[in-house]
Amino acid sequence: MGAPGGEEKWTPSKAFRTPSYWLLLSAFFLSSMVVAGVLQNEVNFLTVMGIPMATATFALGFTGGMGGLGKLAFGFLADRLNPRHAAIVCFAMQLVGVVVLIMTHSPAMMCFFVFVYGFSMGGNVAVQPLVTGQLFGIASFGVIFGWVSLAGAVGSSVGPVLGGVICDISGSYATAFIVFLVVYALATVAIFLARSPRMKKAAQSE
Repeated sequence: MGAPGGEEKWTPSKAFRTPSYWLLLSAFFLSSMVVAGVLQNEVNFLTVMGIPMATATFALGFTGGMGGLGKLAFGFLADRLNPRHAAIVCFAMQLVGVVVLIMTHSPAMMCFFVFVYGFSMGGNVAVQPLVTGQLFGIASFGVIFGWVSLAGAVGSSVGPVLGGVICDISGSYATAFIVFLVVYALATVAIFLARSPRMKKAAQSE
């Protein structure tokens, strides 16, 4: 992988005029939304599926602990591969983790979910700045990444509310997680399509 952003000097205004930047914002808004929504509803869903409350609560804490390992692992992966590809793997693993959660009826399945989902959700934090730098370089990285980070923060605040509303309307946590699966699929497509833009295209309107 070459130097982030190549020789092009991206400014925030130029970045905002590229489809890739909006795809990047959307990808991390959506993925952060689901992470927060899953964590908010994880304990209640596990208890509904027959897991004891104490065990489900422990699983939530361990999910966060696995996230710490995921940050290190996905940072390592992104350094050695394409950061955007690492983000795709990160999102795809989270999607698989939610599928496992929906199917969880036993402590063994719960442990599998905790490992897969906890590990991969930690990657969100690691890959956000790396993908941003890869696509738009470092000339205006602070502001450009600041908006990406803000999108993730807004998504994190929306996720628990959305999950709660879906559960209240449908009467089922599973329905909320199925919606989250669709959101993860959209996030994965968005980051896949967020290719390195060409400066001349962004500068045409100047």
